[in-house]
Amino acid sequence: MNANKLLNGLLALVLMAGTVAGCGLLPGSQAQPDGVYQDPEGTFSLPIPKDWQVEQEDGYARVTSPEGGVTAYVLSLPETNPEAAISQAWGRIDPDFDLPVRSASERPADEGMESAYGVDYETGDEDRYVLASTQLYQGRNYLFILD
Repeated sequence: MNANKLLNGLLALVLMAGTVAGCGLLPGSQAQPDGVYQDPEGTFSLPIPKDWQVEQEDGYARVTSPEGGVTAYVLSLPETNPEAAISQAWGRIDPDFDLPVRSASERPADEGMESAYGVDYETGDEDRYVLASTQLYQGRNYLFILD
């Protein structure tokens, strides 16, 4: 795997993975200081690294690294089943998404979160890493998808 892409991917995971606090997804945050994305529905906010770009799409946000090598999608859905939430998220982001699952499992949830679940996908490309991760909080799944 390209070392730069791997480092950027790990940076994205550190910035966006985890929980309400760890995912960087902060439910119900109202303030939107510079460098923070606010979900239009007001369900979460997300700190954005310097020079990264955010584009609001239909029902999700696309966050892209400065060189364009890493893309993350963030959204929250009023769905309590993590597998269903991930499927619904892909339906919004890429309705034709069909990569096979490499592994899927419950993961340790961060403090304050009800549960966590993640899926890693087989890409067939050593320079591409795709994962979907979600955490449940008060009846909503907070998701990030990294590609």
